[in-house]
Amino acid sequence: MGKMLLTVLVLGLLGVARPGFSYSLISDSAQVGGRDNLLQCADLSNSGQAEIDWIQSFFPDASISLKQEDFQSGDWQKVDYGYLWALYLSTSPDYFLVKTGNTGTYTHYLFENLDDPSWAVISLSDVNIRGVVGISKISHVDEIATAPVPEPGTALLLATGFLGLAWYGKRRRGSRL
Repeated sequence: MGKMLLTVLVLGLLGVARPGFSYSLISDSAQVGGRDNLLQCADLSNSGQAEIDWIQSFFPDASISLKQEDFQSGDWQKVDYGYLWALYLSTSPDYFLVKTGNTGTYTHYLFENLDDPSWAVISLSDVNIRGVVGISKISHVDEIATAPVPEPGTALLLATGFLGLAWYGKRRRGSRL
């Protein structure tokens, strides 16, 4: 029973671990993390409240605030792989919103900021842009602040600690008898 429990716990910890991988900027080889995850896209008006309502629909219990970054298209830097570009983010948000000009069906793209929260790393194909000159089609980036939520790995680590303490207590009580 003990070996089976240990095996399940080890496999569970390995399941929540992510590999350490990072892309580099072409300009100075700075590490920017991996490609961020595109969660949703929509065609919204330029209204700030419409954006907040749309984002709030994915995070109903979170308090949402947007911080729009003033940047030039030259602030985006080419990454050493494919059509990936990176933008330095000042607040290291968990999520960010990319707004584009007229590039197709959608204007707003919600990303989850994964490996390095100080960098937004996106593929131009994620935001329906083709060609290197297309980076100028990105008009705004909003950094999204949400209330912190414990990640699954933290909860699993805490539960493993409690199980270990319970096992140690049971073993200790058994040795006194």
